[in-house]
Amino acid sequence: MNKQILRTNISQKIASNRSLPSDRSLRSDPSLKQKRSISLKDPDIKIKQKRSISLKDADIKQKQKRSISLKRSTLKKSQRLSILIIGAAGRTGYACLERFARHESKPKIHAFCKDLKSLPERGVDLCDHVVLGDATKKSDIECALRKTKANIVVVCIGNGNSTSKTDVRTESANALVNVMNKHEYKHVRALVLSRLGAGSSPKVKSGIGLGKFTSHKLKHVLNDHCGQEDAFWEIAKRVTIVRPAMLRDSKKVTGTIKELRIQDDNHRMGELSRADLASWIAEEICCGIPIGGRIANITGTSRKWWEKN
Repeated sequence: MNKQILRTNISQKIASNRSLPSDRSLRSDPSLKQKRSISLKDPDIKIKQKRSISLKDADIKQKQKRSISLKRSTLKKSQRLSILIIGAAGRTGYACLERFARHESKPKIHAFCKDLKSLPERGVDLCDHVVLGDATKKSDIECALRKTKANIVVVCIGNGNSTSKTDVRTESANALVNVMNKHEYKHVRALVLSRLGAGSSPKVKSGIGLGKFTSHKLKHVLNDHCGQEDAFWEIAKRVTIVRPAMLRDSKKVTGTIKELRIQDDNHRMGELSRADLASWIAEEICCGIPIGGRIANITGTSRKWWEKN
């Protein structure tokens, strides 16, 4: 028994002697204390850092939002739309002029025509400037853009009711593209009035006999519109081409207007008033989204068709 007690006492002493150096080392070594204190402080520091970073991020985001909103407001005030209407003396061009004058965004309106007498007196009063010139000459178009500082060009040039062979639209398109390719006019965008049936647009269906007659009668007009569209492909990203269906002279805005899709097989087309077309063009330009890179096939809808669909 005594031997066993002695053995247990000796083993306890050895164990205590082994543990003593470790306790002393903990007490004597300051680096271990620092490590423990640092490990305890680290989560607090990280939490504080995360909070400060999140607060900073929130402040930065708020400041960025404020700066963006201020920039947008200043852009809206400073970059007021300045619209040059080529062919303002024509029926569609004059309808666009009147609609722009009534628009709530109040853009600057500049009329480009060949003869001042062809533009009504009321149209002169509605415009900021009236520029006289030939739309087929690039020097006249460049002069008009320089004087008016227009950033949007609406092309409504045509040959009236004449269906004879002409290339006035193609020549005018070539002249305008030549000017818009210059460095000082790279910001200018254009909305071009073409016709349904030109390019890849669906052909107007008006019955067997009447359809063949109208397609033959409008052959030269459609060829001219095709040449016009081909000229603008060079700057397609800055150009919107509008192809309306049959237009009728009416000053009433009915709202019966629809955009056609090329993939549709059965195209239901109706007459479209110039007032409705002008209203659509004004909203397309003044809505705030930059125009360009798109083709719109537009048609009118009769009341019966509207009720069915």
